[in-house]
Amino acid sequence: MMNNLFDPFARYIPNLFSDFVGHVQLTCFLLHQTIYLLMGICFLILSILVYRRLPNNIHQVRSVLVFAMFPFILSVIFIAFYMGNFMRVERNKNEYRQFYFEYEHVLKNRVLSNEIRLRDLGKEGVAVESKMKIVNRNEEQIPVLLYLNPGLTVNGIKNGSVNLSFERKGPVILVDKQLAAEDTCDLIVSYEGIVDNDVCHLDQFAVPGYQRLNENRRGIYSLGTQPAYCVNNYKLFTPEVLWYPTCVPPTCFSFFRNMDFTYFSLVVIHDEENTAISQGEIINEQIGITIFKHEHAISGISLCVGKYDKRVVMMDSIPVEIYYEPSHGYLLDSFRIDVDVLEEHLLNFKSKLEKRNMSSYIDAETKRLKYNYSTALKSDLEYPYSWLRFIETPLDFYPFPKPDAMDGERIQNGLIFLTEKLCNQHFIDGEYNPGLRKYGSEWHFKMLLDSNLTHGGCNIKSMLQSEFNYVSSVDYPMINEILINMLSRYSFGLMQSFEPMDEYRAMNYLSRHSLREAIHDLNLSSKELHFIIKKKGWELYSLICTRVFRDKFDDFIYDFFSKYRFMNVELKMFSKDLMEQCGVDLDHILPDLYDSNRLPVFKVDAECYRVGDLIDSWQANQYFLFKIYNMSDVLGVIMTRPGGFYLIPAHSCKEIVVNDTTSSSISYRIEMPMSQNIPSVKRFRAKKIVYHELGLKEGIRDIDSLYFQDDSLDIIVDNVDERCKIVETKTWLQDMFEKYNVNIPFLCERKKNRNQWLVGFNTKFYGFPVQSAYYKEAGTGDKRVEWTIDIIRQGKYELFFHNVDDTRHEKSLDDKTLYFSVCNGGNTFDLKIDVGSESDEWVSLGRYDVFDCIKIIQYDKQELLSLFSFKGLNKVFVDAIKMKEIRE
Repeated sequence: MMNNLFDPFARYIPNLFSDFVGHVQLTCFLLHQTIYLLMGICFLILSILVYRRLPNNIHQVRSVLVFAMFPFILSVIFIAFYMGNFMRVERNKNEYRQFYFEYEHVLKNRVLSNEIRLRDLGKEGVAVESKMKIVNRNEEQIPVLLYLNPGLTVNGIKNGSVNLSFERKGPVILVDKQLAAEDTCDLIVSYEGIVDNDVCHLDQFAVPGYQRLNENRRGIYSLGTQPAYCVNNYKLFTPEVLWYPTCVPPTCFSFFRNMDFTYFSLVVIHDEENTAISQGEIINEQIGITIFKHEHAISGISLCVGKYDKRVVMMDSIPVEIYYEPSHGYLLDSFRIDVDVLEEHLLNFKSKLEKRNMSSYIDAETKRLKYNYSTALKSDLEYPYSWLRFIETPLDFYPFPKPDAMDGERIQNGLIFLTEKLCNQHFIDGEYNPGLRKYGSEWHFKMLLDSNLTHGGCNIKSMLQSEFNYVSSVDYPMINEILINMLSRYSFGLMQSFEPMDEYRAMNYLSRHSLREAIHDLNLSSKELHFIIKKKGWELYSLICTRVFRDKFDDFIYDFFSKYRFMNVELKMFSKDLMEQCGVDLDHILPDLYDSNRLPVFKVDAECYRVGDLIDSWQANQYFLFKIYNMSDVLGVIMTRPGGFYLIPAHSCKEIVVNDTTSSSISYRIEMPMSQNIPSVKRFRAKKIVYHELGLKEGIRDIDSLYFQDDSLDIIVDNVDERCKIVETKTWLQDMFEKYNVNIPFLCERKKNRNQWLVGFNTKFYGFPVQSAYYKEAGTGDKRVEWTIDIIRQGKYELFFHNVDDTRHEKSLDDKTLYFSVCNGGNTFDLKIDVGSESDEWVSLGRYDVFDCIKIIQYDKQELLSLFSFKGLNKVFVDAIKMKEIRE
């Protein structure tokens, strides 16, 4: 609220010191704290009124008020300055945003090459000359439109020796020149000044400042959200800041973003004590001048100029350069690893990311486990650059993730921006943590790679997938992200590795909205949208694989992205090649993929028969029978393992027979890429062994849907039924906060309370199509779940509860005592039920004569009976209640 003006402890205002740029955002912090200092002095003076030290003195009140007015008026002035700064930033952003909106749908040229010569002017910013070659790829004549940071003053624009007139509208430059279709033009743009950071991240519609309380935080520390730096002795520019002229802006509001691939060359003239860092091959690194060249086009370049030391190590044939602040060398000294071992770890890490085939062996000399990586087979993911540079950046540097970017916002075309001293990285140095020191420096280094370069903002996978190709389409926004998800053939069939709650939210949304609506829905978080995109990518992959062999399509998509590497291609080119090589018409798939707002619902079952004994120690002759019933009026797609991809028409029931003699896998499953079934993967493990041929033929055939008909008369009430509710006792303070919708920041940011009921999803839980259960850590019994069941026919009923936990087994394996109450009429029965590994899946609560209504209560109290049970895993699960009529 009010940009954290009412945060007396300044918990959400950066108060840290950076060795690069000094105190992080010092002006804001001093203003904020001075306001509270002056207000404190004001209230301190007013407290004198409580003490009547001079009786009958009529001037005492007046004197105190006069003295109190001085700090009060000063605090009001400082509040005006404090709020005025944020209002100015927001005003600038709104102005720049309007200019973006005005020219967003205007046809754009493309920049073929850009030769940049930059001189660092210290406090005065930079002076730059950009030599551009632009081309009009459109089918009509269009004007030349450039984008450049509004804080930079343009001295002139030349076409050859001709000076061109231009008009500036914030970040937009309207050049007085028309460009015919397929025509090219050479421009020289000269400009200088200090960049304006207000032009960055205009697609983040949140109020600027510190409203986004959890952005760039580490524990109790707020690190700040600075997008770029242009101060004395330090410069850090990313493409987002528009530090060089371009025709395609980095910010887009309609998700029709295009990516412009350009051949860059960069000459940086800087102070002799500083180091210049950017993408590309360094062909000349003299004192005070650094030249970067590129052998291929890239989507954008970044620049960092400051005092850095450098260390280099090889990763395969790629030099890995680590740039760090000179006084921070001790962070690298803690990795006391031989260079050969270090390079071996980097090679292993790279090969695992690229998912190459691997074989291991023991080195005869070093006695160490080593690996051979296959380069003969096609790798799904390949590191595309000949450089990899890690750059330590100031504490408050934070590039917001793009709404249509999947991950890796700290990744910029071969550059990885690490936070100063790795303070926000998931890594603890054993040098300062004796508890971890015993594992050794090698373990620490591997943890640093695995925990920081495969997840979150420094996820290097984005460089292996989405930075070197871009497939654009006006009709199908974010199609590039969907296709990129299909680039890795190992990505699919692994959706169960995602959080089930994320999957539930995505499927719940898509059961009522289309993908096109989701892309334009600003109420969706980026995490939710990204998961929807991944699920849609899985669905598209499955639909295509029902029309062509999977291996053939895998080869096609790999060859396509390899052929058009570092290029922006239109979707129609991808569709054309797919039709010619695979016979799949993408134009018949995409409309439903984007516009359908309904999901199928499946009932599934499976059996496995092993014929005879094992062929050898790992092979067997096995038949898998998968039965799928699509209950909805929407076409669905499923995948069986072993097996393949199959289309299941609406209201149809199919049986799929798969004969597998390649392995003796103990598990098999059915995956439903896009359905209302949660979880979307159903696993089976039981097998039947027979010693005669079954006479089964591989294939798919129709069967009667009566196979799935349930004729049971039992009454089952699931946890998501309206007849089941959670009852929690709340304090008067919690009730007041909820009544008046009060959100306290430091309360809102806390982790989920262990004492709350949460929702879990598992295929062993009861429910259809969503299999869920409530769970929480065991408590004292003050939290409970109630089922209130009205019956139509009076009589004697036996009650059961569904006995589950969070293991992979179909029923609970822990020996424990659960607490229930059964309210039947005017009588209440308190029950203690012991369950264990021998208990049934449905455990009886007793028999009762029920006349009209019965209430069952399960408490959060639970006692583990096993001596070997871990107290921290004492979770109470609440799933379903079953009533079985007893007929005598």
